[in-house]
Amino acid sequence: MRRLATGILIGFMLIVMGSCKRSNNYHVAILQYVDHPGLDAARRGILDEFREQGLTEGKELTLTYRNAQGESTLMQNIVLATRQQRYDLIITLATPISQAIKHRDDSARTPVIYGVITDPVSAGLVASMDRPGDNNTASSDQWPYLDQMKLAASVFGKGATIGVLFNPGEVNTQYAMRQTRAAAQAVGISLEEKPVYSLNDVTQAIASFGDKVKAIYVPADNTAMAAAPAIAKLARDRHIALIAGDPGTFDAGAVVGLGVDYYDLGKQTGKTAIQILRGHVSAGSIPVAVVRNPTLMVNEKLARELSVSIPPEVRARAQRVVK
Repeated sequence: MRRLATGILIGFMLIVMGSCKRSNNYHVAILQYVDHPGLDAARRGILDEFREQGLTEGKELTLTYRNAQGESTLMQNIVLATRQQRYDLIITLATPISQAIKHRDDSARTPVIYGVITDPVSAGLVASMDRPGDNNTASSDQWPYLDQMKLAASVFGKGATIGVLFNPGEVNTQYAMRQTRAAAQAVGISLEEKPVYSLNDVTQAIASFGDKVKAIYVPADNTAMAAAPAIAKLARDRHIALIAGDPGTFDAGAVVGLGVDYYDLGKQTGKTAIQILRGHVSAGSIPVAVVRNPTLMVNEKLARELSVSIPPEVRARAQRVVK
């Protein structure tokens, strides 16, 4: 009887110790599709939010970070390796790797935050923006497409032709381009579209614009955003202005930009992660996080170099100005 009681006590202590360990050390996987300034900023925002909420890597937090570098085979290997491990939470960054982890649903017991998703509903990741459902939620970088095209019309004139580089194979880009085309048509902007499937396509695509475009717009496309520094340099060499839809592309060398602050989106994603990890709410009941106030950016120095006139009303509204 004493042995039985002792065994029960030891078993109880092991259970308690195991649950204490789980509550004090969270295992989180962050899976990133590719390196580009937006996704990198979002990841920094997530990690900063963790630290601010008292989760220190190596103490309360065990973090696994994997980056697919935009390669499909590597991405599938990462997804397989992740699904074979046990995590308290998986955070994906960008639509392609989010869809890959979603399709391998053999481990749906693990909550997932699909981060930095242009349209999580049409991508098949969540049921709705308000009630994502299952054990998943998301954060969305839906861009202000109409306002971006209005900005282009203000700076480069109605009727201007704007070049667009994008990868038509990305689901998020297909949505983004539908929105961009509709917005451009609404404000009288013509689009000259060029597909780019990798960084290797950028040089030829920009050269093919010739003198037909007044500026180049980098849309919500992982391939183009990852190539933003190269696009900016090649465009500048040809005396073509760049229009950014995010701070990272603006910093790479755009004349104007209007877009999501990806660091702030990362912070929101981190807050959602904390809610899930600490058991405050199930992932599927948390509405998709969206950044509501885009940042207007103007590079006056580059505008002068490229002979672009920034309207006073645009300059007056800008939250970021490079002089």
